[in-house]
Amino acid sequence: MMSSRAVWSGRKYNYGGAYGQPAQGQPAPDNRDPSTLTDENDSGGEVASPEEQAQYEAATQNLLSLIYKGGEIQPGLLEAFQVEGAPPAEGNAPKPELLALATTAVEITKKVDDSAREAGQPLSNDVLKEIAVDSVEFLVEAVEAAGIHEYSEEDMGGALTLFVDMYRPKIIQDGRATEEELKAEWDGLLQADKAGKLKEFTGQDIG
Repeated sequence: MMSSRAVWSGRKYNYGGAYGQPAQGQPAPDNRDPSTLTDENDSGGEVASPEEQAQYEAATQNLLSLIYKGGEIQPGLLEAFQVEGAPPAEGNAPKPELLALATTAVEITKKVDDSAREAGQPLSNDVLKEIAVDSVEFLVEAVEAAGIHEYSEEDMGGALTLFVDMYRPKIIQDGRATEEELKAEWDGLLQADKAGKLKEFTGQDIG
């Protein structure tokens, strides 16, 4: 379970803003006081511009609306996580619960990403990275609240690396980055996870 929002992009966002004005009928997913949900890492990182902050808040509201409806988890969302009894992963294959987490996070992040693009306000790369991390975290909160599965720090890192690999084709297709740029930027997360240095890479404890 993530203890804080990972500042993967190097920007510092006011997370309280995104939660402070929840969509109609949409409470904060873990019942925390929205006004207290701010960036826990006060050192380092460039503060997001007002435009990026507004973009992030709108994207987060969209993200939450895809996970919750009327204060309840969206019907059908958790079906992918019902993996009890599934065959165990073989070799280097990801565990079923990690694959479910990464796949679902990719699906909802794509919807947020495409929605913003269709509205003529495409997400910046930095905001997209934050939404990617948030999608994994919010899903974990929902899955754990439903009593389906508990995710460890190692699980969280594994799901994020899977996410990056799955989202790679869309990043290139949308013209966000070339394959070379991906290796230098997004793949930094993969290398950090393999080396057990996700905390150092993000600047925060993401476990």
